[in-house]
Amino acid sequence: SIWSVQVVSKWASPDMFAIALLYTLLRSVSIPPILESLAVLDLGFTCYNIFCAASVISTLAVRLPPDPYHRPEESAASVNSKAVLPQKLAAFGCLAGIVLWTL
Repeated sequence: SIWSVQVVSKWASPDMFAIALLYTLLRSVSIPPILESLAVLDLGFTCYNIFCAASVISTLAVRLPPDPYHRPEESAASVNSKAVLPQKLAAFGCLAGIVLWTL
């Protein structure tokens, strides 16, 4: 379903940040005579970042179909999705900036 694709696409992004943090950790651990570590983020990490960003952005554009069992009088105040989209894009931009800064 559309909902499951949206959930899965959002779970790919934490892996990207975990890899960036692990890279930073391994890069700072290198003590040449005792412990040497070689940490290199190559083309694969760049492609994975592009995939994560494109996946999240594209699933944000897909709307869920209306629920046939939904009754408008029972719902609380609904949030306008168009008002939330700039906040999501700003948060994504901040996180992408952090990843690019760690490179």
